[in-house]
Amino acid sequence: MKLHPSLLSAVTDTIHLIFHDKKMADKAIQQVLRSNKKWGSRDRAGIAENCYEMVRWWRMLHFINETRVDNLHPQTLLRLLGILLRMKGVDLPDWPEFKGLSRTYIKSKYDLAQSTRKIRESLPDWLDQIGEEELGDSWEATVKALNETAPLTIRINTIKTSFASLAAVLSRKGVKLIKIEGLPDAALVAERSNLFALDEFKDGLFEIQDAGSQLIPLMTGAKPGLRVVDACAGAGGKSLQLACDGKPRNHHCHGC
Repeated sequence: MKLHPSLLSAVTDTIHLIFHDKKMADKAIQQVLRSNKKWGSRDRAGIAENCYEMVRWWRMLHFINETRVDNLHPQTLLRLLGILLRMKGVDLPDWPEFKGLSRTYIKSKYDLAQSTRKIRESLPDWLDQIGEEELGDSWEATVKALNETAPLTIRINTIKTSFASLAAVLSRKGVKLIKIEGLPDAALVAERSNLFALDEFKDGLFEIQDAGSQLIPLMTGAKPGLRVVDACAGAGGKSLQLACDGKPRNHHCHGC
């Protein structure tokens, strides 16, 4: 992603939607990406990547910037993005918002954060406390794994298509799917791409859903004819999965 003002604004606008308007990150990114059809695929990928990384390192970025995590002022958001880009080795333009963000300054603050896990791993106090109480010594390794970029996984809508059919269609568009053993409807996307723009996504042939999330409906043992209540649904991915075996069933999604 080039450091063009419109692209940086796209990232900060998305972050505002996420933290101020409480939109889910993927939905906020979709909304912003739809606002400018002139952006190329590389720019779109850069916007999405930097949005997710800002969310992932939110507390760390504010720690380096010496601001509160609820500070959503536009200039603050741009400065936080500048810090992230510096951490990734990107040279910043000579803009007032980036004044003082030298590599030396950022490295000194970053090194200081390493002694405190909740800052180093960008965790809210309550989550770090619960994680340590419930997982003990394994919490350290767990939270490090949580901060790794997750692979891009989809769930195939087997009412409309199959793995073989979808894989063949997407292969012609440069998207390679890899079967995941043990998950009948899941597939790993070999290289990250903007799947939201594909007609197959718009037509409901697949959903973007984490592999771990796809395990949960299988573990419930739900069968056709049962009434299922998803009491902690987010975007409703697991709810859709429970209802998507090609057979009628009574299904209530509480919280979608």
